[in-house]
Amino acid sequence: MPKKDDITPEERALFRESVKGTVPLGEVHAQEESVESRRIEVKDHIKQDVRIKTRVDLLNIPLSDHGPESVTGEESIEYRGSGFSHKDMLRLKKGGFSIQAELDLHGAVIDQARDELLRFLIKAQNQHWHCVRIIHGKGKHHGDKPILKNLVNAWLRQIPIVLAFCSATPRDGGTGAVYTLLKE
Repeated sequence: MPKKDDITPEERALFRESVKGTVPLGEVHAQEESVESRRIEVKDHIKQDVRIKTRVDLLNIPLSDHGPESVTGEESIEYRGSGFSHKDMLRLKKGGFSIQAELDLHGAVIDQARDELLRFLIKAQNQHWHCVRIIHGKGKHHGDKPILKNLVNAWLRQIPIVLAFCSATPRDGGTGAVYTLLKE
């Protein structure tokens, strides 16, 4: 290997040009920590983006008023989305989840009820509520088939953040209300 004195100015310039932008080994560790902290910041940012992207724009979901066969005011209703366990459904039917909020649709006309339901679910999504109760009533004043109950039964099945729902226990409104579990 040539001695320091044996290197020509041209070789020295060529060497400096070839190592331009590199970091001496003593400074590498400090740079790695900086790179790692940037990775963590990027990961956190990506997680926030994913959370934001998974938010569903509920106001733009076209809800059909047609659903499963109509039920009477005294009949129970239920829905279990794919991937929702049978064990959790039994727990829901027993009122085993803590209710974080409720919406009472008594007396609402159809368009008003649809808007209130969607706005309530948007709030639930923003508040990270997991279990809510929706009171639709039994429709005893409007003939033999309750309008709001059957519409809520149809609408909730079409909303992508709904994991499952079922008629409440008697202490929470019975067949006039539903426990609704939402995706987090």
